[in-house]
Amino acid sequence: MRRWRKIVETEWQPTHWTLRLECGHVAYRSAQYSRRELPANVICEACNSLVGSKVKKPLGTLGTITRYSDGMFEIAWNDSNSTRWTLDELREEVEIV
Repeated sequence: MRRWRKIVETEWQPTHWTLRLECGHVAYRSAQYSRRELPANVICEACNSLVGSKVKKPLGTLGTITRYSDGMFEIAWNDSNSTRWTLDELREEVEIV
């Protein structure tokens, strides 16, 4: 899965740029670049690394994150149909196991 994420906010620090992404993750670029040189999109390695992870609901239902698209993670559950969750929902509602 190599999906580009839109940069929604940039913040300059003395040593680097902080790039806030549409998925909720943060990326960084060296301070040697000017604002004009920053890309409009980047590959989010954090999203890439979550695909394939096992998750568990508080009641014990197990699932697997199967893909990421349009800001949502798709989860295939052992006992029901797939569902789509945002990154914030994953953080609040499930445990990554």
